Amino acid sequence: MKNTRSSPLKKGYKFVLFFIFLFAVIFLIVYFDFEKLIDFNNLLQLKERLITIHPILVFLSILGLYFIFSFLFLTIAPLSILCGILFDKFLGAFLSLIGSTITMTISFLISRFFLNSIFKKLKDKNKTFQSIMDNLSINGKQYILFARLFFITPYNALNVVSGISDIKTKDYIIYSILGCIPSTIFYAYSGSILSTLKDYDSVKKNGVILAIIIGIFFLLIFILKRIFSKKLLKKNNL
Repeated sequence: MKNTRSSPLKKGYKFVLFFIFLFAVIFLIVYFDFEKLIDFNNLLQLKERLITIHPILVFLSILGLYFIFSFLFLTIAPLSILCGILFDKFLGAFLSLIGSTITMTISFLISRFFLNSIFKKLKDKNKTFQSIMDNLSINGKQYILFARLFFITPYNALNVVSGISDIKTKDYIIYSILGCIPSTIFYAYSGSILSTLKDYDSVKKNGVILAIIIGIFFLLIFILKRIFSKKLLKKNNL
């Protein structure tokens, strides 16, 4: 019965996401001319045009994508990179943080006030949810901070389980924001570098820089996670 019920839901989510994606592609092809879209320089011009003429609409569209990704339990990292591509590193990081904050807060509030009983039942059957709940009950604030910093738990799972825990809404939001700042800066900066890869020379120069930055970032994440997890997390969650 469990598989019979969950399968149609998953198919429904995929259908909605596919429909939105297909609609966006058709709109872009018709409105901006397909031949222009396949040229990289024209894509850059299109980006500048959208940001210049419709900056608020672009940002609201990205916020909508943040909500859809969060609702479907998809990683939001590509959206943070997209913010960097569209708005450059500083504004991109700021807008990405806003998008992340809004979506993780909405997920938290939905879990706490609207779907609390459903997620509590799921928690008893899901080992990931149980592990998150155990750690939240021991050191809630610290766990949320380091879970965001070091990608210890799935992003959206933490949103949901925090909602059915005893942690205060204020503490959840504050420590989530603090934990998300480094990753949003990193993704937005990566996106800003990707937007400069226009030809072979730029790929050769900036591509190498980006590869080095990515390597250093995830190496630091790995090292710091090992250090702090021994002090603040339960051993069975390492």
